[in-house]
Amino acid sequence: MIFLSLLLRGGQSGYYYQFRADTYYCATREDLSRRINSEIDYSILPTITIDEDLEMDCNDLPGTWVHSNNRKEYYPYYTFRSNSTNGSAVFTLDVSTWASDTCPGFSFSSINLVIKGDDLNTTRFDLTSDVNLKIEKKKFRLSSGLVTMTTSQLTNFSELYFTRLKLLDNYAYNLSNQTFGIIACENTWSEPNVIDIQIIDNTAVTFTNDTLYIENEGLPDLNIGIPIFNYSNAFYFRLDKSNINFSVKGYLNYSSRYPHAFFLIQGKDAKNLSVTIDEGNFMNAKGKYEYIFGSYSTISLSNCNFYLYNDAPLSTLTLSDVNFYPYVPINCSDTFTQSGNGVVYENLYLVCNTFDQTFISNIESKLVPIEGKHIKIFTNIIKTCINVVGDVYLNESLRVPSGKCNININNMYFVNNPILSVASAWATNKNCPINISKNVHGSAKILGTTANSIVKYVCNEDWIFNNKSNSVNPNLFSVTYEGTTIENVKHEVILYEGCISTNLTQPKPTEKITICFAGTGSCLFYDVTLYDDDNWSTYYTPYLKTITFSMTRNTTIDLSILANNVKIVIEPYKAGTIYDVQIKMTQEAADKITELQLGSSTSSKQMTVTFVNSVIIQGKMIVQGSTFFGLKNLENNLYFSNETILVLDVLSQLTNLQSVISRVTCIIINTKEQLTYIEYTNTGWHIETPKEQYDVQGIRHPNITMKITKIPSSTRQLIINCTALDPYELYFAIEYASAAVNVLQLAGDWTPLKIYPLIIGGTITIEVPFEDIPLNFDDRIQYYFKFPRKDIILNKTGRLSSNQILTINSIVYFDITTSLTFSHYLDGKLTIIFANGIDLIKDEIQKGKNEIGYIIREKIILNQEVHRFWEEATKIELIGDGHLVFPNFRDSVDVIWDYIYEGSSNNGLLPIIMNADSLIRAKYYIKDVPMNFSDEQVAQMNHFYLLMTASNSVSFEQIRDKVEFENNSIAMQFENRVVEFETVVSYVFVFEPDDFDVNGIVESENAIFVGLYLRRLDEEELNITQTMKVGLTYKEISAISMGSIAGAVIIGVIIFAFVYNHKTRISVLLSK
Repeated sequence: MIFLSLLLRGGQSGYYYQFRADTYYCATREDLSRRINSEIDYSILPTITIDEDLEMDCNDLPGTWVHSNNRKEYYPYYTFRSNSTNGSAVFTLDVSTWASDTCPGFSFSSINLVIKGDDLNTTRFDLTSDVNLKIEKKKFRLSSGLVTMTTSQLTNFSELYFTRLKLLDNYAYNLSNQTFGIIACENTWSEPNVIDIQIIDNTAVTFTNDTLYIENEGLPDLNIGIPIFNYSNAFYFRLDKSNINFSVKGYLNYSSRYPHAFFLIQGKDAKNLSVTIDEGNFMNAKGKYEYIFGSYSTISLSNCNFYLYNDAPLSTLTLSDVNFYPYVPINCSDTFTQSGNGVVYENLYLVCNTFDQTFISNIESKLVPIEGKHIKIFTNIIKTCINVVGDVYLNESLRVPSGKCNININNMYFVNNPILSVASAWATNKNCPINISKNVHGSAKILGTTANSIVKYVCNEDWIFNNKSNSVNPNLFSVTYEGTTIENVKHEVILYEGCISTNLTQPKPTEKITICFAGTGSCLFYDVTLYDDDNWSTYYTPYLKTITFSMTRNTTIDLSILANNVKIVIEPYKAGTIYDVQIKMTQEAADKITELQLGSSTSSKQMTVTFVNSVIIQGKMIVQGSTFFGLKNLENNLYFSNETILVLDVLSQLTNLQSVISRVTCIIINTKEQLTYIEYTNTGWHIETPKEQYDVQGIRHPNITMKITKIPSSTRQLIINCTALDPYELYFAIEYASAAVNVLQLAGDWTPLKIYPLIIGGTITIEVPFEDIPLNFDDRIQYYFKFPRKDIILNKTGRLSSNQILTINSIVYFDITTSLTFSHYLDGKLTIIFANGIDLIKDEIQKGKNEIGYIIREKIILNQEVHRFWEEATKIELIGDGHLVFPNFRDSVDVIWDYIYEGSSNNGLLPIIMNADSLIRAKYYIKDVPMNFSDEQVAQMNHFYLLMTASNSVSFEQIRDKVEFENNSIAMQFENRVVEFETVVSYVFVFEPDDFDVNGIVESENAIFVGLYLRRLDEEELNITQTMKVGLTYKEISAISMGSIAGAVIIGVIIFAFVYNHKTRISVLLSK
């Protein structure tokens, strides 16, 4: 844009053609026309700045191809603007010769626009307020999907038809002597209808069945024809000036299947308004499609008088310094918020989920009725300080958030035993957080705190000043610990200084202690004297979560007293001496130990451990490298459950524990070393760090994993080599915290390894000298290491580096949502083969830098939504909630419907194939159900289950041909009955239609699709269906009852055709 401005200021007259980032100068109209037509292959259109007058017609302005499912917002359009130094240049658009062609869209700004001809049919027509518009003929018809202009510009059109209209104010023109022509909104299927109007004078809006009447004090009356809306529709009224009156009322027709929205938006500088919302059905309505979409109206007003006569449900209502005249009950599904001084001039009956009041300039807000009127508020939640001169009915919870403000209410009604809580600041505040000036009704639960004092909650003036302590019964209040970690803190409810209060009768017990066996030295916390080791039990309580035993002498620790789940840590306090520790415990006590940590992370603090009793360790056991055992003692007395995880510091500890290694199912070496080199040798493993190197004797165990998180900063490289003919199995879980480039280099011959040892997390570059990558993607084998992000950069090295194929032999099974991305820096395309298939994934396998193709041998099993990411797969199997999106002609798909599948989030849901345009065929298997099914259970089975979707270019016959049933049977066999189905096809929206918010349209991700359904038949319907099959083909069924587990709805069959070729666009809408 800077370059363009400099170029235009150079003084050259002519035209400037801006396309993408480039700007071209065209000296003549012919140069400009050639430039425009040279770009017609692109899907965007240029911006043209004219420095002298220009005339063009539709034949000079070709359109471009767009997908038929695109919304009109995404249709390309020409932008024209003027840069003439002698006033705005004139652009003349001649539409008199357009015949049956359709002009592309237009946007005009800072220009004099002249239109020749009788009518214009286009997709977009935008005028900014500085466009001077002249239409040569008195009668001119504009038909455009999107229209933006000022009200003064609107008076130029004798007829204007639109899908979405935005009217801007224009202060520069007086329209008192002007009139509007025929203005009408038209339905276009799958295009939402929107009317957006800026209000700058006193205005009265009235909806009738087919007309929107707008009476405006400063403008002639504007009447807009509105149809019976058959898709999502919205009305926006923007109050942008102060001191005006606005009212709206009336009824319009719209389909209840789709969202209908009404927005009243007050500008930030608009004050002293009078707003009236009268009776009518124009407020928001939720759609009733396959699911519920849309939301109720949101109204936010400030500094105004607000008159409400409409009882439609609201989502939120926000009032700031508003004089409120509520003539109807108000129902807010979400929040009612009030701030400033709110005066209520009629009886207020309000139901809301949350009632809030906010501060303005540190002044508390207040809601007050005038004399003779009353306020009744029914709410689930209060979480701010409020001041209400009225009655409040509380259902769920109330929290006083700060010690600087409180709650003041006339009458409080506690409904359904709600929870009352206060911020911690109230523990030392002598005032009362909740003040009730009159009466308290019902009972409530008080959320306890850890404050070491009496805490007030609910107070009443009569209780305090008149000593009417009998006016409320403390027994109606109880202490609760819901959602807290202080369930062991004991309170009582008392009446204190006229307030319902809590009294802490037992402080929060200690949850973590250190027991010190001091001997002749000194130690911290709880000391146990020499020759009296059992004395530690005097410090034990069942509330402890962690007990640390620290010693400066030899000791015996008896854990038999343990009666609650607890973590035990046993470690020396001083270095330099090897202490002897004997551990006693019963099996009942051992079962209570969630984690047993033996030894200190400081290597010089050493000890020898002896187990006095034979026990089975149930939880995690951590053994530091500074801890030693007698091998015979371990062999006789230490056992592990199948769930136990043994965590060690260094690999060499395996030798010290070899007598019990075979008893534990999972071993983790949580190394803190910066490893530079690891080698599988014939005798075990060779380890190198920047400081040392050593060998470890190998041990045969199927599940030993070394967790590696540190790498030398100087090299940022780890080499793993395999030279063994029969390697000892060892997995590596590698996840570096540093975001720098970390390299894992593989060397040697890995074919003797019977496992795939590399478990990767985070970002890492792997240099591979062979075709098979020993990555492990099976969470069932190494269940302790489930890294949610794996960003792997592959670099082939060695003599096979030119081979652009890599193979992963591990089965892929991710039972958590895992982001797996492969990248590479090779020339050309890299193909990765998953040789043993994919059993479970919860997200697509992504492609990072450079081109990658995935080939899946065996089969891929899907039980949730996955977009097709592979080039080739032997077999795709859908189960449970499986959704396959965008399959193609290479895919062989089996769909298994297991009505009682345990892994499904919703039993009975059928796996779905979506966007199946390119799919040749899928085979469906309906599993038998090994149970009896009652008539009531059959009745609860919805009549329709979605099998497959495709775009609207796929015919009914084509989508039926894509489905094959096992043995040509469409029936579900129960032990006591058979439930039969038939297939039904309909044009549908697979998901939600378009919706709206204050910023405009919230687009649906899906346009119209054709859907293939299974329809359940019962004995009564079977005869009807047979009759229908004789009398009608499936294409002739005009309406079907369709649904999902959530419910059934009625959908009409709708055929939508859209053809757009160069300059010709034909829109056809047929509906039955």
